[in-house]
Amino acid sequence: MSKETKGNNNYEKIKVCHVATVAGSLYVLLLNQLRFIKDKCGYEVHGAAYDDKWAKNFQANGFPMHLISLKRKISPLNDIKAFVQLYLLFKKEKFDIVHVHTPKAALLGSLAAWIARIPIRINTIHGFYFHENSSKLKYFFFWCLEVIISRCVHYALSQNREDYSLALRTHLYKRGCISFLGNGIDINRFKPNPNLKSSVRLELGIPVDSFVMGMVGRLTNEKGHREFLKALRVLAKNGYPIMGIIFGSSEGRNIEYYLKLSREMGIEDRVKYFGWYDNIERIYCAFDVYVLPSYREGFPRSAMEACACGIPCILTNIRGCREVVRDSINGFLVPVKNVRLLVKKIELLLNDSNLRRKIGVQARRETEKKFDERTVFQKVAEIYEILLKEKFNR
Repeated sequence: MSKETKGNNNYEKIKVCHVATVAGSLYVLLLNQLRFIKDKCGYEVHGAAYDDKWAKNFQANGFPMHLISLKRKISPLNDIKAFVQLYLLFKKEKFDIVHVHTPKAALLGSLAAWIARIPIRINTIHGFYFHENSSKLKYFFFWCLEVIISRCVHYALSQNREDYSLALRTHLYKRGCISFLGNGIDINRFKPNPNLKSSVRLELGIPVDSFVMGMVGRLTNEKGHREFLKALRVLAKNGYPIMGIIFGSSEGRNIEYYLKLSREMGIEDRVKYFGWYDNIERIYCAFDVYVLPSYREGFPRSAMEACACGIPCILTNIRGCREVVRDSINGFLVPVKNVRLLVKKIELLLNDSNLRRKIGVQARRETEKKFDERTVFQKVAEIYEILLKEKFNR
């Protein structure tokens, strides 16, 4: 929406607040989207989240940052405190739009915005926590939380098609109150660069002639790090010159847990942990295959990035991962926790360089067609414009 259009519709000082559980979500996942909303659409954009190491980076990009006592894990007293903080923030700042992200922030943020009578409330569904592999109790619990969120917002944007269909089928949202958003990345930042492979491997201390299976994601059980390590152990025992490299921030004491697990498996010399890496687009150049044996995903960004870099991906056959990979076309899908089939697919790519090259080319081609983030930004801007017109031009 242009500034002139805003003026003609009395939208001159529209204030938007994006709420996430941790500042890292705003900075790592949403920064480019928020820049677009601010710079191209002319809105005043704020962020609200827990003060992790990314909060200062977010502020440094010109966005006001409101620090909230949010935490990923359920903590009743802390959650009540965070809810009150959000309510007081919304009453004070009088935002025109509150846009919530990630499950905890979506629940507390949407409820606080509803009570504060924020004119427009939007939820981006990054992936339901109830899924086909959930227990009945867990499924019902998280579905109930989504019911609360859906009743507190005016509109929802679903990053993947399966969540969109599920939301309609389970009557979480009515037609016209939800749409498929998709997901995307900067395809000019993430692109194939085979000339960097040797230099990046040397930089990371990895043998240049090894076969490298890589993974990018925060260190948490649901990402499937145990299956990654188990597959690495089998391949090493089978005599392959293989290395595993894992990038991602550690939660609590998880890095110590995985280092110990690697030692117990006897593969401590075959795997390296690097934590968070700012220039992650360079790192994919070191990979021969990208592996994500996750139990639950909304729409895995790292898999899109790997595909954009022309790296074959092996993902689990779950909602979200199926959005990125078409089995045997631009990668492979394997059942959750099935290490045997995971190893089989890695071996297939390890032993066939032509297949790796063919799948990598197709992965890049599909990324260009389906995962350009600019398409996503435009959809968000269009929804904002529609809801603003409905609200202020009744």
